Amino acid sequence: MVYLPNLNTMVTAILWVVNLTLGYCPDDLLSEVFTCLHNLTYGSGDSMLITGADADRMQRHCRHGDLDDSVDCLNKIYSQCTSPRDFERLRKFADPDAWRSGFQRFCSNTDFYVERRTCVTKLDKELEKCIKRHEDFTLQSTEKMASYSHDQIEERENHRIEQICRFFHGANQCLNSDIGSKCGPEISAILSDFAGGIMPPVCRGFTFDTSSASQIELSSLGFIFIFALLIFHKCLV
Repeated sequence: MVYLPNLNTMVTAILWVVNLTLGYCPDDLLSEVFTCLHNLTYGSGDSMLITGADADRMQRHCRHGDLDDSVDCLNKIYSQCTSPRDFERLRKFADPDAWRSGFQRFCSNTDFYVERRTCVTKLDKELEKCIKRHEDFTLQSTEKMASYSHDQIEERENHRIEQICRFFHGANQCLNSDIGSKCGPEISAILSDFAGGIMPPVCRGFTFDTSSASQIELSSLGFIFIFALLIFHKCLV
């Protein structure tokens, strides 16, 4: 593969200047936040399993600065969304400093993650079953947001964020119970720490009734975000 770093840098700079000049804040902020993690799948729709290959891939992301690119992408969205209303919406979904800290802590432990990859790989099916016990989820494509009013967009975002928070809390319980008990608390802490970094701030104090199952409606980009650690299915529809 031939790389043209100078051309790529120039195009990136042009796009950044154009977007900044326009001052455009996307209506669907939640999906835009997810987009900043899309580079972690190399732009493909392939699932990212917790496997040896995934461990090596995450190690490469750390070495090549891909995680820093995700933070830069998020900061760009913040630079575009300067009105108080947009800023309040955006900061519910993602915190650049939390992303950066979580990524840095994870990258400082990638060697240990690679060493334990065999144990983690063996738990793929168990983790999948655990997550399904917590949430009865279905995949649906994200609808176009262009025709929605601001109030409708926020109402829909609140519904989606509740679903995502439910899933994050369920997945975190699975990480702690399954991986922690069988692969050691250290590797569980590493993965949970990574997940905690990208968890939407609004989810940190989130409470909900766990007695009833819920239908999880997530966009394909939403799955890339949530399953940065543990995706078990192809998510692009």
